[in-house]
Amino acid sequence: MADFFASLHPEMAKPKPQPNRRWLWISLGVLAVLIAAGLIFWWMRSRSAAIQAGFPAELIAEPGAYSTESYHIDPSGVGQANLNYISNKTLIGNIAAFHALLQQNGWQIMRDANPQLTTSFIYAVKGSSVLNVTFDATNPKAVKVSETYVANLPGQ
Repeated sequence: MADFFASLHPEMAKPKPQPNRRWLWISLGVLAVLIAAGLIFWWMRSRSAAIQAGFPAELIAEPGAYSTESYHIDPSGVGQANLNYISNKTLIGNIAAFHALLQQNGWQIMRDANPQLTTSFIYAVKGSSVLNVTFDATNPKAVKVSETYVANLPGQ
């Protein structure tokens, strides 16, 4: 009956409700942002810094770790190689790994790391070379490891 009156008086006909597409566009926008963020994160993780020449391979305790920086400087014949990376191990796991690595390669640990501190370091000597390994566990999800290797120190 309502259709009959609507046909007689079209101005009285109810307009067809339009679907609300605002939520569709918002959902698509959020999805696009999430995809872009995921791609950026993947790209950043995949472009791990290459380890520079001069850094001894036997001093890398975690070869698969994400390297954030690696560089080598050589002022007046004293070579200094640096490697910074984000470890997949805990602070205690890193300290144990470096203890084993250094002992295996004949390094003498002069100062040991304190696992009770969030930031600590190991200082080791071998011949005319020194190694300083700093552990930064201030972020509970990741331990930052910074290795500085100095070779050919005069007077050593």
